[in-house]
Amino acid sequence: MTRFAQGTDKEYIQKVNNALYGEGKENPIVKEELLEEAAQMDAAPMSDEEKLAYIQSEFGLEAEKASEIMDYINDSILPNEGWMAKIEAKSIEKNRTFELQLIHDAHYMLYTKEGGKYVAKVKTAGFMGLPKVAWIAIIGVGVYYAYSKGMFKKLIK
Repeated sequence: MTRFAQGTDKEYIQKVNNALYGEGKENPIVKEELLEEAAQMDAAPMSDEEKLAYIQSEFGLEAEKASEIMDYINDSILPNEGWMAKIEAKSIEKNRTFELQLIHDAHYMLYTKEGGKYVAKVKTAGFMGLPKVAWIAIIGVGVYYAYSKGMFKKLIK
């Protein structure tokens, strides 16, 4: 997704609108120049503050968790060349800038992927949601009740 689609950079939006509907509407040379300027603005790398703001707004995270995503990118993703190549291909496929795809992949690894740091660990329960130990206790109580009422003596006769 481009900055224009996200609506984050007002200057970029103004340049594109001016190229399509303003000065560039009647003059193809001006239109081309304005679109080139807009493309250069869009290709400019995001600052760390912009990345943190994007993470906070996109995923609804606090500043501390947003900076943890940035740390994960720097410590785990950037050193891995194979991973970087996959992210580059994915960024083209999803029509995002490379930086935004890095952020989305880091968020996925920490918050969505099974085994991620912030993915809730669900313990499997036994039948009807009760742990196996509870079922053993219930069965034990049932067997004791049946024994105390003489149920097993009736079965043997």
